[in-house]
Amino acid sequence: MTAIIKKNYKKIGLFTAAILLALTLVFSDEIIAIVLPSAADLEVVSCELSSDEYVYTGEAMEPEVLKITFKNSKGKEILRTGEEITVAAYHNNMDLGKGDVEVKVKGYMDTSILEDVFRIIPAKTEELMVAQVTETGVGLNWKEAAGVSGYEIFRKEKDATEFTLLNKVTDGMTTSYEDTEITYNKVYEYQVRAFFSMDEIFYGEVSDIVTAYTPLTTPVATGASAQDYNKILVQWEAVEGAVGYQVYRSDAADGEFSMITEITDGTKLSYEDTDRECGKTYYYYIKACQQVEQETISGKASNTVSAKTVPSTVKITGKTTNTNTQVKLTWKKSSGAQGYEVYKKEGSSDYKLVKKIEKADTLTWEESGLSKDKEYTYRIRPYCTVNDAVITGEYSNTYVKKIYVEPVAPSTNNSGSSSNSASSSSGNSSNGSASSGNSSSSGSASGSISGVTQYTYVPYVYGGQTTSGWDCSGFTKWVMKNYYGITISRTAASQATGGRSVSKSDRSSWQAGDLIFFSNGSKVSHVGLYLGNGQMMHALNAKYGTVIQSVDYYENWDPGNYLHSVRRYH
Repeated sequence: MTAIIKKNYKKIGLFTAAILLALTLVFSDEIIAIVLPSAADLEVVSCELSSDEYVYTGEAMEPEVLKITFKNSKGKEILRTGEEITVAAYHNNMDLGKGDVEVKVKGYMDTSILEDVFRIIPAKTEELMVAQVTETGVGLNWKEAAGVSGYEIFRKEKDATEFTLLNKVTDGMTTSYEDTEITYNKVYEYQVRAFFSMDEIFYGEVSDIVTAYTPLTTPVATGASAQDYNKILVQWEAVEGAVGYQVYRSDAADGEFSMITEITDGTKLSYEDTDRECGKTYYYYIKACQQVEQETISGKASNTVSAKTVPSTVKITGKTTNTNTQVKLTWKKSSGAQGYEVYKKEGSSDYKLVKKIEKADTLTWEESGLSKDKEYTYRIRPYCTVNDAVITGEYSNTYVKKIYVEPVAPSTNNSGSSSNSASSSSGNSSNGSASSGNSSSSGSASGSISGVTQYTYVPYVYGGQTTSGWDCSGFTKWVMKNYYGITISRTAASQATGGRSVSKSDRSSWQAGDLIFFSNGSKVSHVGLYLGNGQMMHALNAKYGTVIQSVDYYENWDPGNYLHSVRRYH
């Protein structure tokens, strides 16, 4: 290493030294030491020490000088090693920075100071640790290194190959740092090294690596719902990286929550809490879990959701049966119920409680005396009593059945009433002109079938095709022949394949004279004649004969029938 020699003594040249030596020999009879040349006349070319870098310990550093190469005033290099060099003193050898060595070289009368020939660097940063990990950052702590100017913090993701400088702390007394530039569900590794800044920067050895696991995102609880009188289903959204979830419960919104289960399947996003008390509200939140080395840790709690246990919802089962002015409702038993409340509304009015059943095993209810030509809708909800408080379940609105009163059977005779004369099997002329007759329900037709409503007296006769009696398809076949002069097939199923198709959903496209078909499944089971204004005329059955009803009325009056299709022959 090249060094600079400081001049500690006045320069004495070789010529002067020779004169002094001669005078001494002439005037003295004593033996006198020879005056040596000054080391100041030499230029240091290189210097080799036992070590040129030391780690700060607070103690004096004293490197051994192994070899010095000089160059004299004539340019000749002079090498001195081992015993030819004596260390006179060390300078700046305790503090951080650069140190000097003062040496005595054999053959020269004075000493030389070799400046900046070794370095004292900061000690390795010790006791680096992860103090805390939160949703907002990773906190680091370390032991203070004496005399330093500050610290550099390095970070990398676990699978990365190299560390990058994260930040620099320029206060040597600061021994903590919070990394706020984190991402959820990551594994970070950190190192710290101290530095000392003078005319250049002296770095210490980096610390050992510490690892931090950033938390998962906070889960979102999507809801809690009563599944039965003693069961609540809790649900939440998936959290990326979660290996499982913890479910916490409290019986008060501001009460103490306790973990009730730990789910070890990260794909399961619901939990059914059983054996709860009926009529009580429970509160829940969720924590997502992640695997940190050999330990499973949980993150921040989700939002709170709640649900109240109530008797299970009633489902009206089977077909709600109805006679002329009577209805019978049937349902399955509700878990946890002590009884049931039956509600009814008439037309578009509000629901009203019409019956409170006080036995859980009573699963049917009948009502009679319903009014003619009105629509009734029913629903049921279960209830139980807890500490004198009535706890009700959900309404069976999903299972509401609309009940329609049956049409009143008309007074019929095959020849018509005294005021209603009509032709027999030959029928009227194609324009359908005839005097109006009685019918089971008010209604009128338009267009070329305007007179057909007089035939509501005709009885239902299976296989019949005349005004003496007909069935549903016999009636429509007779109308097509006598009012339109069109011959169509005999059965409802075959009639449903003829003519032209008309949209069954777009009722504005229907015309008087269209045939409306119903099915009780996949097959056509009934046919009627459309009169217009939502009304149809048809041979209903042996009890009621030929009647006029609204299409909606008939479809709902017999829940087994569904609108199948509409065909146009005229």
